[in-house]
Amino acid sequence: SPNTEGAIVVQPDQTASNGVAHVLDAVLLPAFWTTTIVDAAVGAPVSLSTLLELVASSDLLAGVPEGTVLTILAPTNEAFSALGNETLTNLTDPMNNATLTEILSNHVLFNATVPSELLTDGETVKALSGLTLAVAIDGEKVMFNDATVLYPDLLANDGILHVIDKVLLPGPPTAPVPTTPVAPTT
Repeated sequence: SPNTEGAIVVQPDQTASNGVAHVLDAVLLPAFWTTTIVDAAVGAPVSLSTLLELVASSDLLAGVPEGTVLTILAPTNEAFSALGNETLTNLTDPMNNATLTEILSNHVLFNATVPSELLTDGETVKALSGLTLAVAIDGEKVMFNDATVLYPDLLANDGILHVIDKVLLPGPPTAPVPTTPVAPTT
């Protein structure tokens, strides 16, 4: 019997008035049904390893209830590299965890799955950090502030991922990231 994505055709060519059906021994699910956002990031068309490492070393997902859906605006490794090695090194310093978590939370739309086709030119969306992101659409090009979506709509069972070409920072698009460790306030 032919094999279809792990399911076996047990009764082929069942004629109906509107076409032909094939009976399978299993239910076929879309690939994203078993894919998490982390899986989508790992399997993205470009490397997102820096983002994954930074998320793992931050408090970004602390307190996010299981089952929460997220939209992640995922900067590429090149986007993080553009911040400079010194900045990246300082962001991974445990003393700067609050800054790192805030920057990463600029890339999360909490409790929402926002596919690119539902975005409209000129609308704004709020990131988990509270940062307002302006959406600009020009034909197929979608932008959040000054970051261009390179690969939209990577689906997962717990949300959606859009790969972007810049790190979203608070303030004007050129706002600097602190390059010296900041002691936590008490």
